[in-house]
Amino acid sequence: MRLFVALMLPRDAQERIRSVCRAWPELRQRYRARPAAEYHFTLKFLGDVDPVDAQAVADALDPAFDGIRAFHVALNRLGAFATAERASVLWWGAEAGADGLKACARRVEDALEPLGFDREKRTYVPHVTLARFRPPAQLGDWLDEKNGSSTVVGSDAPRFEASEISLVRSELTRQGARYTQVRAYALGR
Repeated sequence: MRLFVALMLPRDAQERIRSVCRAWPELRQRYRARPAAEYHFTLKFLGDVDPVDAQAVADALDPAFDGIRAFHVALNRLGAFATAERASVLWWGAEAGADGLKACARRVEDALEPLGFDREKRTYVPHVTLARFRPPAQLGDWLDEKNGSSTVVGSDAPRFEASEISLVRSELTRQGARYTQVRAYALGR
């Protein structure tokens, strides 16, 4: 089973992101967009996990979020991996809620390290992946322009309440990835 741990976005936030991305015709022919239902904040990608071990993962995460209350998330600022000048991934980062997402990511690392999952060496950047570029794109000026827009950084940017974390199975198909929630972990328990 191919698994990851994530904060899945509510439907209204997914649709808001999709409508903003559709307003970027200058990029549409250069990237592979993600379906709205796939928008999420990955806390940890686990990769292929034996189904027997998947149960242990799900159980290890049960107490991981104890004491973390539901929190408000607001998207604010577009960015790119690897760099703005050689972008292979376009993302939309969190401003409000970033600390909550980082705390959840740390809890996931702490819960799964005893099961043999290596800790992520890169600094966690809370973000929703919007698109992938092949070959990489030059987005520097475009990012500067969009990050000055109220649609991206202002009151029009997507906002929602984070109330649960999910262990998610990702199945790769010819039509793209299909996500299925394996288990949900309520925040504020």
